[in-house]
Amino acid sequence: MSATLTPLFDGFEAAALFPVDPELVVADPPSLQDGLCAAALLWCTHSTWPTVRAIASCAGISASSVLWPYGSIEQMRLALIRAERAALATLVEEHGGDLPLAVDERTEQLCGYDLRLSKLPLLVALAAGVHDATELATLAGAIRSLPAA
Repeated sequence: MSATLTPLFDGFEAAALFPVDPELVVADPPSLQDGLCAAALLWCTHSTWPTVRAIASCAGISASSVLWPYGSIEQMRLALIRAERAALATLVEEHGGDLPLAVDERTEQLCGYDLRLSKLPLLVALAAGVHDATELATLAGAIRSLPAA
């Protein structure tokens, strides 16, 4: 299944899905979350990091706006990985260390945008080098499947 190459949020103001470390970005333009969400959606859909052109098309922003906050595609990828790990870590802390509860809440937040984003915490953990079998199993167990067309 391929990602729909249309703007993700279709004009409505979405809450920030990713808590981006300000030290990882050059600036915080309005398109910052759009670009990250598009990159995440494409990454989850194709299991490979997307091109700048694909991210721009999916987010409905210019290609220059995709990289401008980060400087490079690798810095963008790093920012998304760190932001997603930070979002999950915050939820784990809020839930008194209960990883399954935190993962369920994060998955629900992500699925509020698109079910395919349920893969993101697992993809990010693998990209970050997480080897804890319990954490990986919990993240894998939270992946939602798309309804049959």
